Amino acid sequence: MAGYANYYKYQDFITIVDDDKTYGAYPIDSNAIGGGVGYKDIYTTGDYIVYSLTDLKLAASIAKPGEVIYVPEGVMIEMSDNSAGTVDTIVLRQGIILASNRGYVHEDGTVSTGGVIRCSMVQRLGIIRLLDETRVTGLVIRGPDPASHLQLWDRCFKGKTSGRGHQPGHDYLANATPSVGLLVRGDNIVIDNCEASGFSSSAISVSTNQNNFSSRGLKVHHSYIHHNQMKALGYGVTHGLGYSEIYCNLFNYNRHSIAGGGQPESGYKAYSNIEMGESVGHYFDMHGGGDRRDGTDM
Repeated sequence: MAGYANYYKYQDFITIVDDDKTYGAYPIDSNAIGGGVGYKDIYTTGDYIVYSLTDLKLAASIAKPGEVIYVPEGVMIEMSDNSAGTVDTIVLRQGIILASNRGYVHEDGTVSTGGVIRCSMVQRLGIIRLLDETRVTGLVIRGPDPASHLQLWDRCFKGKTSGRGHQPGHDYLANATPSVGLLVRGDNIVIDNCEASGFSSSAISVSTNQNNFSSRGLKVHHSYIHHNQMKALGYGVTHGLGYSEIYCNLFNYNRHSIAGGGQPESGYKAYSNIEMGESVGHYFDMHGGGDRRDGTDM
């Protein structure tokens, strides 16, 4: 956690003004970068109040577009059953809002960290799948694996690689099953004022919509995304076939905070985000033809 100190030391010096233009990361509205305290659009209740996985599954199955499933502060919903070796995936159907009250300031001055949805086992397919026009806001989404696994990487590849492409070590690395938090499978989705951490593959994975075309219209903003950092994977937000706009977030301890496979049908626009200073790789990434091995240099 010591890496956070530099951000707080320099948080008032992260922009410069030149010829009346402001450069750097700066709030685009009255909300603080990263969300939390002072966030303006905080839910404090909903159409369905859920306290358990059973409640959440039922609410997700019956909620209608525009209705709110609310996880109260102090509630922690576990998505996995370690004794049975199973992990549930919640599907948010069109127009449903999943919310809590991260950043809400009570009359006594205490601040809510928001309700928690967590998973203590790996889940390749994501613990929450988002379809068209859904929103996740004010929640803590916590995965099972915040580690960087540098020793595993060394055992797989150190002194053994022979260039780009599949290496023998990849087969061994695959034994460390990747975990995914939010899986985007629709258009016009919003993820805001959330904290997402602890996923070895990605906290947010952007994929095709329900018609298997590139998803569009995703907005990820005013969130704190950290400790998604497994060497070789470890993404805050990663893109397959899909487009997104990513702004006013705090990032830390991700291998790549934002990344993409580089397919022609994908991309992202990122601005006014802050990297707090710790990473096992470069912060923002987009693969080229050499990575995809498609014979191009793009």
